[in-house]
Amino acid sequence: MWGMGVTQFGQAVDVVRGLASLALLTGNLGRANVGVGPVPGKTTSRAPVIWASAEYVPGYQDVTDASVRAKFANAWGIDPASMDDQVGTRITEVPHKALTGEIKAYYIMGEDPLQTEADLGLGA
Repeated sequence: MWGMGVTQFGQAVDVVRGLASLALLTGNLGRANVGVGPVPGKTTSRAPVIWASAEYVPGYQDVTDASVRAKFANAWGIDPASMDDQVGTRITEVPHKALTGEIKAYYIMGEDPLQTEADLGLGA
């Protein structure tokens, strides 16, 4: 199985062929309960359920709604005032904000934004 990012760059066809070849070489094609295939993009659209989204807290609840922030602050044992009431930065905005100094550091997990999101000429 592979995620959407595998197919979203210039070498995607070669990578998918390589994954299929690896499955063939290891005997993981043509038998029950084995094979290769992508995890469709709709599964990654579930990010707001776990708060991996710029505009929602878990469960697709609006981060700009004061009652929603108060509910989560109470559940998490934090001061509601410590929760930002603004929509966060989307990943496509990060390179631009990094260049202007608005973002000093950014932790990225499970993605290569230089391949999937950014204008590769931006930092040149």
